[in-house]
Amino acid sequence: MVSSVWSSSLSFYAGPGAWYEPPGPVGLEVPVLRREPAEDCLRQAQAALRQGAFEAALGWFSHAAALRPSLPLAHVGRAICLLRLDRDQEAGDALGAAYEASAGPGETDLLLARLCAIGGERAAALRQLGEALAAAPLLADLVREDDAFRGLRDHPQFLQVLGDL
Repeated sequence: MVSSVWSSSLSFYAGPGAWYEPPGPVGLEVPVLRREPAEDCLRQAQAALRQGAFEAALGWFSHAAALRPSLPLAHVGRAICLLRLDRDQEAGDALGAAYEASAGPGETDLLLARLCAIGGERAAALRQLGEALAAAPLLADLVREDDAFRGLRDHPQFLQVLGDL
């Protein structure tokens, strides 16, 4: 008999590109193996982050980073979760990995600002957004349309950072 209780953690992790048994019904006798695209992991991680489920979000961000180590958002997400879990040394390492994976100036700061905004941390989001736009002013047009900043669009500091005030 299959239980309707779902697990929130990865049941197997063996490194980048590895197969894993996805979270599924407890008591499933034959494991179903599949590859989880990194983008799906990021969506799950961001949903967990919105709910304040930092351990779950960390698991999803870690899995995305394992699938695609060149994905800065996965490392930035790991850093945010680790900071919220008071694991500062690991958070610093994860943020370092994000900067290494970043393709251009301001990208990691923008990703960090987005995740802070999604997590409801307005002050941190605005601070990181300022750093991102100082490094790459052309990102301002993307920020104006980004739904992650929906709750900040009328904030005077947000408008000032974008140069709209």
